[in-house]
Amino acid sequence: MKQGLLIFIVYTTILIWAVLDEFHQSFVPGRTPSVTDICVDYAGTVAFALLHIIYSVFCKRGGSTK
Repeated sequence: MKQGLLIFIVYTTILIWAVLDEFHQSFVPGRTPSVTDICVDYAGTVAFALLHIIYSVFCKRGGSTK
């Protein structure tokens, strides 16, 4: 599977999960669904992915200089 397709599937799955979580919250007493929460969940995913990429780059660079 191509990496671009895999990334698309992962991010789409996360977005669907966040939407379903907010839908579920609409049935829980005292909780309300929020588009802001969906955006925060998705932003957290993007932030983690960026940190992972940065970490991977530094580890590869550090590992190749012996």
